[in-house]
Amino acid sequence: RSIPLGEAIRLGRGESSTGGNDKDSILADALEAVEGVEILTPRFFNEFAFRVPGNAEAILAQLDELGVIGGVRASRLYPGKKLDDVIIACATECTTPEDIEAYAAALKEVL
Repeated sequence: RSIPLGEAIRLGRGESSTGGNDKDSILADALEAVEGVEILTPRFFNEFAFRVPGNAEAILAQLDELGVIGGVRASRLYPGKKLDDVIIACATECTTPEDIEAYAAALKEVL
């Protein structure tokens, strides 16, 4: 699905004042809008897994070069499970809309 990122991550005063309990789903929506990304976790607390079109370790290294901590590769946590293209990311109440926008933009750039 295609979502204009600016519209997808604008937060209202109410959400901002409550600490943003849905930052994880907002981040998931913003990343899912990047072509080639597939969210794998239908329900999540702060963490979610998503598939990328390429090697997760290489993509995370490229994100790191852009100053974005992209998460952890699932193959590190589940060796031998053929999850080399899966990243586990997290968003908490400390994650800002600018953080979400920066992550989505950087992911789009490296993909």
